[in-house]
Amino acid sequence: MPRSLGVSCSPAAAFLALLVDGAAEERPDRLLWPVAEGSERLAVAEDEIADLLGEFGVERVAVLLPERDPRHKWLYEKAATRASMETLFRLAAVRARISIEALNRETVRSRLKLVGKLELHIDRLVAPVGTYWRQGRGEAALAALAAERA
Repeated sequence: MPRSLGVSCSPAAAFLALLVDGAAEERPDRLLWPVAEGSERLAVAEDEIADLLGEFGVERVAVLLPERDPRHKWLYEKAATRASMETLFRLAAVRARISIEALNRETVRSRLKLVGKLELHIDRLVAPVGTYWRQGRGEAALAALAAERA
């Protein structure tokens, strides 16, 4: 199996789960937004992501898109920050010629044959390791597992 990196972004960070032969590794666990001016930090973050992909020998990236609920409205600032981080992971993967897939949660549920919220199935499908498992790494692991089953 490939070395698949699942990515679940929040406005403050990207939570990461690297699967090797279907098992989660302890690292990498997250990537915080760099401290810099808004536009400048995009370039800094892109460099950090490119370094991370190379350092861990990532062969596939799966970016988990947010849950879509028409009753819930996002503030532009939150949505833009999350979308920027997701885009940087996608761009860095393309530039490194790494397979990339942006997965909506319905696709993850379908590929893994799950019903209901993703977080309810994490421990059954991927053994938790390291930190930030409940903050987003577990869902990132499910995205990586779903990408491997494409």
